[in-house]
Amino acid sequence: MLRMRRCLTISVLILSVRQGELLLQDISPSSDGRSFGQDEQQECDLCRARICGRRCRAFGCRMCRLSVRTAGQFLVLVLVLVLLLIDPRVSLLSFFRESRPSARTILSACPSHPWGCNADGQQQLTFLHQWYDGKRNTRRAGTERLCLGETDGLECRSLRRLLSGDAVVSVVGMSDSLLDSMPVVGLKATSKSQRILADLLAHGMEVLEKDQGKAGDWYRSCMMVDYVDDVGVIQGAKPLQPYLEQIANIETYQDMWEVMAQFQAQNSLCARQFWDVPAFFDWWVGADNLEPQLMNFYLGTGGLILPDYTFYTENNDEMKSHRAAYREFIVTQLTLAGLSEEQANKDADICFEIETELAVYQRLEPYVSLKNSFKHISQKDLVESYPNLNFTLLFDRMGISQIGIERNNIVVKAPEFYNRLNDFFGKRSAKSLIPYLRWHLVYNLSPLLSHQFLEATLKVDANLMGISKQPERWHKCVAATKSALPMIVDQLFIDNYFSEEDRKIALTMLDYIRDAFKQDLEQVAWMSEQARSAALEKLANIFFECGHPLQWDECDWDVSPTSYFNNSLVSCEHRKMKKLARLFSAPDRRRWSMSVMSVNSYYDNAVNGLFITAGMLQKPFFDAEYDMSRNFGGVGAIMGHELTHGFDNTGRKYDQESRLRDWWDRKTVDEFEARGQCIAKLYSTFEMLGLHVKVNR
Repeated sequence: MLRMRRCLTISVLILSVRQGELLLQDISPSSDGRSFGQDEQQECDLCRARICGRRCRAFGCRMCRLSVRTAGQFLVLVLVLVLLLIDPRVSLLSFFRESRPSARTILSACPSHPWGCNADGQQQLTFLHQWYDGKRNTRRAGTERLCLGETDGLECRSLRRLLSGDAVVSVVGMSDSLLDSMPVVGLKATSKSQRILADLLAHGMEVLEKDQGKAGDWYRSCMMVDYVDDVGVIQGAKPLQPYLEQIANIETYQDMWEVMAQFQAQNSLCARQFWDVPAFFDWWVGADNLEPQLMNFYLGTGGLILPDYTFYTENNDEMKSHRAAYREFIVTQLTLAGLSEEQANKDADICFEIETELAVYQRLEPYVSLKNSFKHISQKDLVESYPNLNFTLLFDRMGISQIGIERNNIVVKAPEFYNRLNDFFGKRSAKSLIPYLRWHLVYNLSPLLSHQFLEATLKVDANLMGISKQPERWHKCVAATKSALPMIVDQLFIDNYFSEEDRKIALTMLDYIRDAFKQDLEQVAWMSEQARSAALEKLANIFFECGHPLQWDECDWDVSPTSYFNNSLVSCEHRKMKKLARLFSAPDRRRWSMSVMSVNSYYDNAVNGLFITAGMLQKPFFDAEYDMSRNFGGVGAIMGHELTHGFDNTGRKYDQESRLRDWWDRKTVDEFEARGQCIAKLYSTFEMLGLHVKVNR
């Protein structure tokens, strides 16, 4: 009976597919090139494109990418689901598994994929390629697959939450990494993605508890809760006292910039370093967008602790509630750090005033196109343009005094912000800034202190994002260890939960996805031949990194098995030194900007490379025992998505050498943007909780 039902299901499926083919034939071009139904064309309600009214209209406009073929397959899927609901014992998945080779089988048959396979392996690969080639058309991949949004953020610029492990539960200063920002620990894992993240962290805990090296020592120092509480509570916060005293003794701007230098510095002349404390502005090191073989020092906006400037400037009830919770948070933390309640309240008011003014500066920064946002200047120009910001002293303490002298490799990303910041320092005394500096020091180092500081953070997080429970200590310590000693922890994870076979299978999949994308590019009608040729060249130059780096950086600093606070300072110091050292060397195209444990992946315009993490190459997205169709449906969708970032509204502005330039002709750009407007109009109709969804512009 079961066999009979299965045969019936497959027969109906075949008939449905055949019916879909007839439907497609009914609207496809005839032998003389004319489309059936042409005389009944109408306009798409969304983008005003001309579509045939007899059949296409029921399924949507091709320009809107709601193709007839997709709609037909959707109807087939609905029919299959209905049949499965009628009799759950009918398993189409098991039927397909019987006829498709597993990923491991294909790899063993074709060890040098996709060339040099034995006959059996080549037959399996041919089957797979034909199957995937048919499936890819249902998504209309290629340059018509428009990905709205800019390139993924790759590196957290403040190490505060990242290094402390609190990033997993705090919206304040969140990390860009999915694993480090999702609030999954301490909460019930209610979704599959949350359970995956929780499982990965549990794996990390098992590895770290057994490790007898630096990573294990770091983890155990973090887990010494009683010791952390003892050193973290004096009548204040003992480890912070030397730094708080230096801030309290500020009299002149020279004093203030010496403190700011310690906030940012790595120079060994300083007896004891501050942690990476972002205050007033931000900086980072990155490849030059016009000459990608060179590195620049970038200066950006900063100085805020709430997620963005709207939290300070908007006056609706929600933002007022967030500001009230944040002010209470400041008072609580400063009181724990040793200030009287009266002084803590005064400091909170001053901090709010300063941060709100900085938020207004950020809001007033005019929009500048990506192409025009890279104005290179010398150190002399920087100092002359912003005389109230002592960059000469800062660069000296950071060990980069030669920056911007031999080459104009300083880029100010927000010139108007810095003009206003320069005026800001000109109208205030150095002593008036003591409360702001004191608060930013306490805030950034508080995750290393006692549980009272962590409880205060939880309270403001509850207001900002609804988190109501502190994560278990082991979760915090796994995340902190992973962030502080990324390469060591990543290697331990790879040794235990990822294989070379997994990496090869993932690379095999990427080869097929690139090939499918190439075929799409060759057929896109609206691209000029010049743009198509350049796009194909860029596609061929994209390199793939799967699982983990092939060369690991060293974490060459000492780790104490007992001092979590000192470990954090030392790690941050060395990481900053490595970051600044990149200024004076050629970019490493294969350098990873994300932990391999992250359930995430990214395409990097700066190097024209695609990085798929080992955390992403885990069940249920991927497994060597899955048939390849399941792997393509899981992690393959992520791979394809990331690949298209090289050709989306940002990626199309970077050529095959990662150089920012116009490599598409104007007509092709106009065609691209016209299709983008169609999607923008569609998204503009969406509402959530009574509010319109914001769309990239």
